[in-house]
Amino acid sequence: MTPTSFLPPSSRLAAFSIYISTGCTIPGTSNTQADTSNNQAGIYNETAANDLIGNRCSNSFNGMLLQANGQGRGSVYGKVCTNHLALGRWEGSTFHGHKRFSTYTMGGSEPPHTDQSLEDNGYNSNIAGTCGAFETGSGGEDNGAPVSVLNNVDYDNIFVGHYTAGDIQHRGHTSVDSNNLIYWKETKNFADGCASHISDAYYERGTMALPDQGTFIIQDTTFGDGVLLEANHHCDVGTT
Repeated sequence: MTPTSFLPPSSRLAAFSIYISTGCTIPGTSNTQADTSNNQAGIYNETAANDLIGNRCSNSFNGMLLQANGQGRGSVYGKVCTNHLALGRWEGSTFHGHKRFSTYTMGGSEPPHTDQSLEDNGYNSNIAGTCGAFETGSGGEDNGAPVSVLNNVDYDNIFVGHYTAGDIQHRGHTSVDSNNLIYWKETKNFADGCASHISDAYYERGTMALPDQGTFIIQDTTFGDGVLLEANHHCDVGTT
C-alpha cells in the first residue's frame, strides 16, 4: 500500500476517504468479513479455541468478533469442527468505543465436547455426531461444555454479546454506557443443569436485550442507574 504522504494532494484525500470507510482492513483477501467494512474488528477469530487474555481494543467497527464458520481449509477441510469448539481462555480483556459490537460472537457460540484428539492428529472422527450443541444419532444428548468469559470490561459501544450462544457464562463482567449492555438473541439451558448465564457482574446505563429459547439465569449481579431489562427481545422479529 502506498503511504498517503507520497501521493499528490487530490489522491491523498481519496485515499483518506477509503481508510475512513473501510477501517483497518486489507481488501482483496479471502476473508470478506474481516478484511472489508462488513465486519472489521480489532480481534477477528475463526476459531473459538484461541486464548484471549488481557487484550484492549478501541475505536474499531467491532472489538472482538468470533465468526467460526466453515469446515477448515486445505488438508484439514471437512475433518475438523471449526463451527463449534470448546472456548479457549477468555479473560480480562477491555473493549470500548466500537461502532457496532465490542464482544461479539456470531458463529461457533455453543461450545461442545468433541472427539478431537492428538491421537487423531487433531482431527474429529465424528463431526456429525459431536460438533453440535446436541449429539445426533444417540438420543440427542446435550453435548455442551460450559465455559465462563471472565472479568471482561465493555463500555461506550452499541452492542455487547451474541447472536446465538449456549453454555457460555459472563462472569465478573462489567458493561456500562452502551446502547445494549448485553445483546443476545437465542440461548439454551446449560448442560450442567444449574449454571447461570450471567454471574457476579455489573451493568449501568443501557439496555439488557435478553434472549429466548431457554431459561436465562442472572446471579449475584448489580444493576446501576439507567438499566432496562428487555426479555425475549428478538422474538418474532425475523432474520437480521
